[in-house]
Amino acid sequence: MAQAHAQQLRDAASAHLDELSKEASAYEVYEDNEEEAEELCAAIEYDAAEAAAEKARESNEGIDKVSDDDGIRLRSSSPSCKKVKIGDGDVYNQSLDKASAQVITPGTLKDYQRLWTQFTEFCVTLKFVPFRTSAKLNVACEKGDIPAEMPRWIAMWIMDKCDDTDLKTGETKPLNAPRATYSQAQKMRAAMTHRFGRELGRGPQTWTENVLKQGTYLGNPSISIAVSQYMVSLCRCKVRNGEDIVTSARAITSETLKSLYYLNIDSRYATMDVDDPPPQKKRKADEPTDWKAGNSFYLMLNFCYVVAFLCLLRFDEVLRIEWQWIEFEKLPSETYRLKLSLPFRKTHQTGGIAPFYLYPNYDKPWLCPILAYVSWMKCHRHEGLVGHVFCKKVGGRFSQDGQHKLV
Repeated sequence: MAQAHAQQLRDAASAHLDELSKEASAYEVYEDNEEEAEELCAAIEYDAAEAAAEKARESNEGIDKVSDDDGIRLRSSSPSCKKVKIGDGDVYNQSLDKASAQVITPGTLKDYQRLWTQFTEFCVTLKFVPFRTSAKLNVACEKGDIPAEMPRWIAMWIMDKCDDTDLKTGETKPLNAPRATYSQAQKMRAAMTHRFGRELGRGPQTWTENVLKQGTYLGNPSISIAVSQYMVSLCRCKVRNGEDIVTSARAITSETLKSLYYLNIDSRYATMDVDDPPPQKKRKADEPTDWKAGNSFYLMLNFCYVVAFLCLLRFDEVLRIEWQWIEFEKLPSETYRLKLSLPFRKTHQTGGIAPFYLYPNYDKPWLCPILAYVSWMKCHRHEGLVGHVFCKKVGGRFSQDGQHKLV
Protein backbone atom coordinates (compact mmCIF):
# COMPACT_ATOMS: atom_id res chain seq x y z
CA MET A 1 0.00 0.00 0.00
CA ALA A 2 2.79 2.40 0.95
CA GLN A 3 4.67 1.48 -2.20
CA ALA A 4 1.64 2.27 -4.38
CA HIS A 5 1.07 5.60 -2.62
CA ALA A 6 4.71 6.56 -3.12
CA GLN A 7 4.42 5.66 -6.80
CA GLN A 8 1.39 7.95 -7.13
CA LEU A 9 3.28 10.80 -5.53
CA ARG A 10 6.23 10.28 -7.87
CA ASP A 11 3.99 10.21 -10.93
CA ALA A 12 2.13 13.37 -9.85
CA ALA A 13 5.37 15.21 -9.11
CA SER A 14 6.88 14.12 -12.41
CA ALA A 15 3.84 15.23 -14.39
CA HIS A 16 3.73 18.61 -12.68
CA LEU A 17 7.45 19.07 -13.21
CA ASP A 18 7.12 18.33 -16.92
CA GLU A 19 4.24 20.79 -17.22
CA LEU A 20 6.15 23.61 -15.55
CA SER A 21 9.33 22.93 -17.50
CA LYS A 22 7.56 23.68 -20.78
CA GLU A 23 7.44 27.39 -19.88
CA ALA A 24 11.23 27.79 -19.84
CA SER A 25 12.95 28.70 -23.11
CA ALA A 26 16.22 27.11 -24.16
CA TYR A 27 18.07 30.42 -23.79
CA GLU A 28 16.80 30.96 -20.22
CA VAL A 29 17.81 27.43 -19.26
CA TYR A 30 21.26 27.98 -20.75
CA GLU A 31 21.70 31.27 -18.87
CA ASP A 32 20.59 29.69 -15.59
CA ASN A 33 23.02 26.81 -16.02
CA GLU A 34 25.87 29.20 -16.84
CA GLU A 35 25.23 31.36 -13.77
CA GLU A 36 25.19 28.35 -11.46
CA ALA A 37 28.40 27.00 -12.98
CA GLU A 38 30.14 30.40 -12.77
CA GLU A 39 29.38 30.70 -9.06
CA LEU A 40 30.81 27.27 -8.40
CA CYS A 41 33.87 28.02 -10.56
CA ALA A 42 34.58 31.18 -8.58
CA ALA A 43 34.59 29.17 -5.36
CA ILE A 44 36.82 26.46 -6.85
CA GLU A 45 39.30 29.06 -8.14
CA TYR A 46 39.50 30.51 -4.66
CA ASP A 47 40.15 27.01 -3.30
CA ALA A 48 43.04 26.53 -5.74
CA ALA A 49 44.61 29.89 -4.88
CA GLU A 50 44.41 29.23 -1.16
CA ALA A 51 45.82 25.72 -1.61
CA ALA A 52 48.78 27.08 -3.60
CA ALA A 53 49.49 29.66 -0.91
CA GLU A 54 49.26 27.00 1.79
CA LYS A 55 51.70 24.70 -0.02
CA ALA A 56 54.14 27.58 -0.43
CA ARG A 57 53.98 28.36 3.28
CA GLU A 58 54.49 24.72 4.24
CA SER A 59 57.50 24.39 1.93
CA ASN A 60 59.07 27.51 3.40
CA GLU A 61 58.70 26.21 6.94
CA GLY A 62 61.29 23.52 6.26
CA ILE A 63 63.95 26.00 5.11
CA ASP A 64 65.83 28.32 7.41
CA LYS A 65 68.81 30.60 7.01
CA VAL A 66 72.14 29.81 8.63
CA SER A 67 74.79 32.54 8.77
CA ASP A 68 78.52 31.89 8.53
CA ASP A 69 81.65 33.86 7.62
CA ASP A 70 81.14 33.36 3.89
CA GLY A 71 77.57 34.69 3.84
CA ILE A 72 74.20 33.01 4.02
CA ARG A 73 73.43 29.47 3.00
CA LEU A 74 70.18 27.53 3.08
CA ARG A 75 69.60 24.16 4.64
CA SER A 76 66.64 22.00 5.52
CA SER A 77 66.08 21.93 9.27
CA SER A 78 63.00 19.74 9.45
CA PRO A 79 63.53 16.00 8.92
CA SER A 80 59.82 15.57 8.24
CA CYS A 81 60.13 17.74 5.13
CA LYS A 82 62.42 15.19 3.52
CA LYS A 83 59.77 12.54 3.83
CA VAL A 84 57.25 14.48 1.75
CA LYS A 85 57.51 13.75 -1.95
CA ILE A 86 56.73 16.47 -4.43
CA GLY A 87 54.28 14.25 -6.23
CA ASP A 88 52.45 13.11 -3.12
CA GLY A 89 48.83 13.77 -4.07
CA ASP A 90 47.51 12.90 -0.59
CA VAL A 91 49.54 15.68 0.99
CA TYR A 92 48.32 18.16 -1.60
CA ASN A 93 44.72 17.11 -1.09
CA GLN A 94 45.09 17.59 2.65
CA SER A 95 46.53 21.05 2.03
CA LEU A 96 43.60 21.88 -0.24
CA ASP A 97 41.07 20.76 2.36
CA LYS A 98 42.83 22.75 5.07
CA ALA A 99 43.11 25.88 2.95
CA SER A 100 39.47 25.64 1.85
CA ALA A 101 38.06 25.17 5.32
CA GLN A 102 37.03 28.81 5.72
CA VAL A 103 35.91 29.50 2.14
CA ILE A 104 32.30 28.96 3.18
CA THR A 105 31.26 30.36 6.52
CA PRO A 106 30.41 27.79 9.20
CA GLY A 107 26.80 28.97 9.28
CA THR A 108 26.33 28.52 5.53
CA LEU A 109 28.06 25.14 5.59
CA LYS A 110 25.79 24.02 8.41
CA ASP A 111 22.73 25.08 6.39
CA TYR A 112 24.04 23.16 3.36
CA GLN A 113 24.50 20.02 5.43
CA ARG A 114 21.00 20.38 6.87
CA LEU A 115 19.47 20.80 3.41
CA TRP A 116 21.38 17.81 2.07
CA THR A 117 20.00 15.69 4.90
CA GLN A 118 16.48 16.88 4.09
CA PHE A 119 16.98 16.01 0.43
CA THR A 120 18.18 12.47 1.12
CA GLU A 121 15.27 11.90 3.50
CA PHE A 122 12.89 13.18 0.82
CA CYS A 123 14.28 10.67 -1.68
CA VAL A 124 13.91 7.82 0.80
CA THR A 125 10.37 8.85 1.78
CA LEU A 126 9.19 8.86 -1.84
CA LYS A 127 11.10 5.62 -2.42
CA PHE A 128 13.18 7.02 -5.24
CA VAL A 129 15.95 4.71 -4.04
CA PRO A 130 15.82 1.14 -2.72
CA PHE A 131 17.20 2.23 0.65
CA ARG A 132 15.45 2.46 3.97
CA THR A 133 17.75 5.10 5.39
CA SER A 134 19.17 8.30 3.96
CA ALA A 135 22.64 7.29 5.16
CA LYS A 136 22.84 4.55 2.52
CA LEU A 137 21.97 7.04 -0.24
CA ASN A 138 24.69 9.32 1.06
CA VAL A 139 27.21 6.48 0.92
CA ALA A 140 26.14 5.57 -2.62
CA CYS A 141 26.68 9.15 -3.81
CA GLU A 142 30.12 9.27 -2.17
CA LYS A 143 31.05 6.11 -4.10
CA GLY A 144 30.00 7.77 -7.35
CA ASP A 145 26.84 5.72 -7.79
CA ILE A 146 24.54 8.66 -8.65
CA PRO A 147 21.27 7.68 -10.37
CA ALA A 148 20.43 9.19 -13.74
CA GLU A 149 17.21 10.66 -12.30
CA MET A 150 19.02 12.68 -9.65
CA PRO A 151 18.39 16.09 -11.37
CA ARG A 152 14.64 15.43 -11.43
CA TRP A 153 14.70 14.43 -7.77
CA ILE A 154 16.41 17.72 -6.92
CA ALA A 155 13.77 19.66 -8.85
CA MET A 156 10.94 17.72 -7.18
CA TRP A 157 12.41 18.36 -3.74
CA ILE A 158 12.56 22.10 -4.38
CA MET A 159 9.05 21.96 -5.85
CA ASP A 160 7.72 20.23 -2.73
CA LYS A 161 8.96 23.09 -0.52
CA CYS A 162 8.41 26.11 -2.78
CA ASP A 163 5.68 25.37 -5.30
CA ASP A 164 1.97 26.14 -5.01
CA THR A 165 1.06 22.54 -5.88
CA ASP A 166 0.92 20.00 -3.07
CA LEU A 167 2.72 16.86 -4.23
CA LYS A 168 0.73 14.69 -1.82
CA THR A 169 -2.66 15.71 -3.23
CA GLY A 170 -1.79 17.14 -6.64
CA GLU A 171 -3.90 20.19 -5.84
CA THR A 172 -3.11 23.80 -5.04
CA LYS A 173 -1.92 24.32 -1.48
CA PRO A 174 -4.23 26.22 0.90
CA LEU A 175 -3.46 29.89 1.40
CA ASN A 176 -2.26 29.26 4.94
CA ALA A 177 0.08 26.45 3.85
CA PRO A 178 3.78 27.36 4.11
CA ARG A 179 5.61 28.07 0.87
CA ALA A 180 9.31 28.77 0.75
CA THR A 181 10.43 31.84 -1.18
CA TYR A 182 12.41 31.83 -4.41
CA SER A 183 15.48 32.88 -2.44
CA GLN A 184 15.13 29.75 -0.33
CA ALA A 185 14.79 27.70 -3.52
CA GLN A 186 18.07 29.18 -4.75
CA LYS A 187 19.71 28.28 -1.45
CA MET A 188 18.41 24.72 -1.70
CA ARG A 189 19.88 24.40 -5.16
CA ALA A 190 23.15 25.97 -4.01
CA ALA A 191 23.38 23.30 -1.31
CA MET A 192 23.05 20.58 -3.96
CA THR A 193 25.58 22.30 -6.25
CA HIS A 194 28.04 22.55 -3.36
CA ARG A 195 27.54 18.95 -2.28
CA PHE A 196 28.01 17.41 -5.72
CA GLY A 197 30.43 19.96 -7.12
CA ARG A 198 32.90 20.40 -4.29
CA GLU A 199 32.42 17.72 -1.67
CA LEU A 200 31.87 14.90 -4.17
CA GLY A 201 34.27 16.32 -6.77
CA ARG A 202 31.77 16.61 -9.62
CA GLY A 203 32.83 20.17 -10.42
CA PRO A 204 30.89 22.74 -12.49
CA GLN A 205 30.34 20.54 -15.54
CA THR A 206 26.82 20.12 -16.88
CA TRP A 207 25.12 16.80 -16.15
CA THR A 208 25.56 14.67 -19.30
CA GLU A 209 25.58 10.99 -20.15
CA ASN A 210 28.92 9.26 -20.41
CA VAL A 211 29.39 8.37 -24.09
CA LEU A 212 31.92 5.71 -23.19
CA LYS A 213 29.65 3.97 -20.70
CA GLN A 214 25.96 4.24 -21.40
CA GLY A 215 23.68 4.48 -18.38
CA THR A 216 26.21 6.45 -16.33
CA TYR A 217 26.44 10.22 -16.11
CA LEU A 218 29.19 12.77 -15.67
CA GLY A 219 29.08 16.26 -14.19
CA ASN A 220 26.98 17.94 -11.54
CA PRO A 221 23.30 16.91 -11.37
CA SER A 222 22.38 20.30 -9.88
CA ILE A 223 23.75 21.99 -13.02
CA SER A 224 21.40 20.25 -15.40
CA ILE A 225 18.63 21.08 -17.84
CA ALA A 226 15.93 19.58 -15.61
CA VAL A 227 16.84 21.70 -12.58
CA SER A 228 17.38 24.87 -14.61
CA GLN A 229 14.04 24.47 -16.40
CA TYR A 230 12.22 24.22 -13.11
CA MET A 231 14.08 27.13 -11.49
CA VAL A 232 13.21 29.41 -14.43
CA SER A 233 9.55 28.35 -14.28
CA LEU A 234 9.43 28.74 -10.49
CA CYS A 235 10.82 32.26 -10.78
CA ARG A 236 8.04 33.17 -13.22
CA CYS A 237 5.37 31.69 -10.98
CA LYS A 238 6.67 33.58 -7.95
CA VAL A 239 6.69 36.86 -9.89
CA ARG A 240 3.13 36.29 -11.11
CA ASN A 241 2.06 35.66 -7.53
CA GLY A 242 3.50 39.00 -6.46
CA GLU A 243 6.73 37.87 -4.82
CA ASP A 244 9.55 40.37 -5.05
CA ILE A 245 12.35 38.47 -6.77
CA VAL A 246 15.74 40.02 -6.10
CA THR A 247 18.11 39.33 -8.99
CA SER A 248 21.24 40.97 -10.32
CA ALA A 249 19.36 41.89 -13.50
CA ARG A 250 17.59 44.70 -11.66
CA ALA A 251 20.39 47.22 -12.07
CA ILE A 252 19.96 50.97 -11.83
CA THR A 253 20.32 53.07 -14.97
CA SER A 254 21.78 56.47 -15.77
CA GLU A 255 18.29 57.98 -15.55
CA THR A 256 17.91 56.58 -12.04
CA LEU A 257 21.18 58.21 -11.00
CA LYS A 258 20.05 61.46 -12.58
CA SER A 259 16.89 61.46 -10.47
CA LEU A 260 18.87 60.65 -7.32
CA TYR A 261 21.40 63.37 -8.09
CA TYR A 262 18.84 66.13 -8.42
CA LEU A 263 17.03 64.85 -5.34
CA ASN A 264 20.25 64.96 -3.32
CA ILE A 265 21.08 68.53 -4.32
CA ASP A 266 17.49 69.76 -3.93
CA SER A 267 17.52 72.56 -1.35
CA ARG A 268 14.17 71.41 0.03
CA TYR A 269 15.76 68.16 1.25
CA ALA A 270 19.33 69.28 1.89
CA THR A 271 18.68 72.07 4.37
CA MET A 272 20.51 70.57 7.33
CA ASP A 273 24.16 71.25 7.89
CA VAL A 274 26.59 68.68 9.26
CA ASP A 275 26.41 70.17 12.75
CA ASP A 276 22.62 70.50 12.90
CA PRO A 277 20.78 68.10 15.21
CA PRO A 278 18.79 65.31 13.56
CA PRO A 279 15.03 65.61 13.15
CA GLN A 280 12.97 64.56 16.13
CA LYS A 281 11.45 61.10 16.04
CA LYS A 282 7.96 62.52 16.50
CA ARG A 283 8.32 64.76 13.46
CA LYS A 284 9.65 61.91 11.34
CA ALA A 285 6.74 59.75 12.48
CA ASP A 286 4.21 62.44 11.63
CA GLU A 287 5.83 63.25 8.29
CA PRO A 288 7.65 60.18 6.89
CA THR A 289 8.52 62.03 3.67
CA ASP A 290 10.33 64.75 5.64
CA TRP A 291 13.52 62.71 5.92
CA LYS A 292 16.25 65.34 6.20
CA ALA A 293 19.52 63.59 6.85
CA GLY A 294 21.48 66.69 5.90
CA ASN A 295 23.43 67.93 2.94
CA SER A 296 26.54 65.98 3.93
CA PHE A 297 24.70 62.68 4.00
CA TYR A 298 23.19 63.28 0.57
CA LEU A 299 26.63 64.09 -0.84
CA MET A 300 28.00 60.85 0.61
CA LEU A 301 25.17 58.81 -0.92
CA ASN A 302 25.69 60.49 -4.28
CA PHE A 303 29.37 59.50 -4.33
CA CYS A 304 28.45 55.98 -3.23
CA TYR A 305 25.94 55.60 -6.09
CA VAL A 306 28.34 56.94 -8.73
CA VAL A 307 31.21 54.63 -7.70
CA ALA A 308 28.96 51.58 -7.56
CA PHE A 309 27.51 52.37 -10.98
CA LEU A 310 30.76 53.14 -12.83
CA CYS A 311 32.80 50.30 -11.30
CA LEU A 312 29.98 47.73 -11.34
CA LEU A 313 30.45 47.02 -7.65
CA ARG A 314 28.11 45.32 -5.25
CA PHE A 315 26.97 47.61 -2.48
CA ASP A 316 28.71 45.53 0.17
CA GLU A 317 31.93 46.08 -1.81
CA VAL A 318 31.32 49.82 -2.11
CA LEU A 319 30.66 50.26 1.60
CA ARG A 320 34.03 48.66 2.42
CA ILE A 321 36.02 51.26 0.45
CA GLU A 322 38.58 53.15 2.55
CA TRP A 323 40.11 56.57 1.92
CA GLN A 324 43.57 55.09 1.45
CA TRP A 325 42.34 53.11 -1.56
CA ILE A 326 41.45 56.30 -3.46
CA GLU A 327 44.03 58.49 -5.21
CA PHE A 328 43.22 61.88 -6.72
CA GLU A 329 45.57 62.23 -9.71
CA LYS A 330 46.32 65.24 -11.89
CA LEU A 331 47.02 64.48 -15.54
CA PRO A 332 49.33 66.45 -17.91
CA SER A 333 46.26 67.68 -19.77
CA GLU A 334 45.27 69.68 -16.67
CA THR A 335 42.44 67.30 -15.94
CA TYR A 336 41.93 65.01 -12.98
CA ARG A 337 40.97 61.42 -12.43
CA LEU A 338 40.34 59.04 -9.54
CA LYS A 339 42.29 55.85 -9.08
CA LEU A 340 40.45 53.27 -7.00
CA SER A 341 42.53 50.26 -5.92
CA LEU A 342 40.52 47.47 -4.29
CA PRO A 343 42.54 44.83 -2.39
CA PHE A 344 39.82 42.23 -2.83
CA ARG A 345 36.32 41.62 -4.16
CA LYS A 346 33.80 38.83 -3.87
CA THR A 347 35.02 37.32 -7.13
CA HIS A 348 38.70 38.17 -6.42
CA GLN A 349 39.14 37.40 -2.73
CA THR A 350 42.88 36.85 -3.07
CA GLY A 351 43.60 40.17 -4.78
CA GLY A 352 45.01 40.74 -8.26
CA ILE A 353 42.42 43.37 -9.17
CA ALA A 354 43.34 46.00 -11.74
CA PRO A 355 42.71 49.55 -10.45
CA PHE A 356 39.67 51.50 -11.60
CA TYR A 357 40.39 54.84 -13.32
CA LEU A 358 37.45 57.22 -13.18
CA TYR A 359 37.46 60.32 -15.39
CA PRO A 360 35.28 63.47 -15.18
CA ASN A 361 32.02 63.75 -17.03
CA TYR A 362 31.07 67.42 -17.11
CA ASP A 363 28.22 66.89 -19.55
CA LYS A 364 26.46 64.57 -17.11
CA PRO A 365 27.19 65.75 -13.56
CA TRP A 366 25.17 62.88 -12.10
CA LEU A 367 27.80 60.52 -13.57
CA CYS A 368 30.86 62.62 -12.75
CA PRO A 369 33.03 60.84 -10.14
CA ILE A 370 35.32 63.87 -9.73
CA LEU A 371 32.45 66.17 -8.77
CA ALA A 372 30.97 63.58 -6.42
CA TYR A 373 34.34 62.87 -4.79
CA VAL A 374 35.37 66.48 -4.27
CA SER A 375 31.95 67.43 -2.88
CA TRP A 376 32.01 64.62 -0.33
CA MET A 377 35.70 65.08 0.53
CA LYS A 378 35.29 68.81 1.27
CA CYS A 379 32.33 68.07 3.48
CA HIS A 380 34.04 65.27 5.38
CA ARG A 381 37.69 66.39 5.57
CA HIS A 382 37.31 68.01 9.00
CA GLU A 383 36.44 64.54 10.32
CA GLY A 384 39.72 63.18 8.95
CA LEU A 385 40.12 61.19 5.75
CA VAL A 386 40.84 57.88 7.46
CA GLY A 387 38.96 54.63 7.67
CA HIS A 388 35.88 53.94 5.59
CA VAL A 389 34.72 56.48 3.02
CA PHE A 390 31.05 55.84 3.72
CA CYS A 391 30.55 55.96 7.48
CA LYS A 392 27.67 56.08 9.90
CA LYS A 393 26.10 59.28 11.14
CA VAL A 394 25.62 59.52 14.89
CA GLY A 395 23.37 62.37 15.94
CA GLY A 396 24.17 65.37 13.79
CA ARG A 397 27.73 64.33 12.98
CA PHE A 398 29.49 61.45 11.32
CA SER A 399 31.14 58.89 13.55
CA GLN A 400 34.68 59.74 14.60
CA ASP A 401 35.53 56.04 14.42
CA GLY A 402 36.70 55.35 10.89
CA GLN A 403 35.73 51.71 11.22
CA HIS A 404 32.02 52.52 11.62
CA LYS A 405 31.12 51.98 8.00
CA LEU A 406 27.66 52.54 6.59
CA VAL A 407 25.55 49.37 6.42
